[in-house]
Amino acid sequence: MKKDIRRSLIDRYLNAEAEPEEERLLAEWFAVHGADEDEKEVARLILAEHPEAAFEAAEVEFESIVASHEKISKDALTKRARLVRWACAIAASAAVIAGIGLFLAQRGTCEFDGLEMAQGIERIMALDTENVESITARPKGNKVILTAVLNDGTKCSYVMSKDAGTSEITITAMR
Repeated sequence: MKKDIRRSLIDRYLNAEAEPEEERLLAEWFAVHGADEDEKEVARLILAEHPEAAFEAAEVEFESIVASHEKISKDALTKRARLVRWACAIAASAAVIAGIGLFLAQRGTCEFDGLEMAQGIERIMALDTENVESITARPKGNKVILTAVLNDGTKCSYVMSKDAGTSEITITAMR
């Protein structure tokens, strides 16, 4: 809005001659663009009378940003969602590993360390990253039970064990 038009609206506002639409227009202008040095007092006054103008201006800006982001291709959104799922799975795995580490530090009966359990979790995640929601690891004697929870709520369990003598880790699906 040009300065002379703003000046005219300010004068009308200060003389109580401005229409409500004119006051709202002026308030929205100040909410978005700020006020020049000689308009600051009037801007504070009109924004105090029309606090919704700042909200509405922010809403318009938000809608503009959302509209520009909607132009991102569906593939990019799918890739982003996949990355978010991976990040969540990794974070969940880290939390499980930390919990297992604490558990094992207290019990000391499991043959697996936290890194080996994390590798087992990673192997299960690699089988079906799209459908796996979470994986938990539960030490059971010299084995670890890995339970994968799928997006549809079903569970799949696996037994992780070490081959005697070679320390090679195997993972076997359970029914």
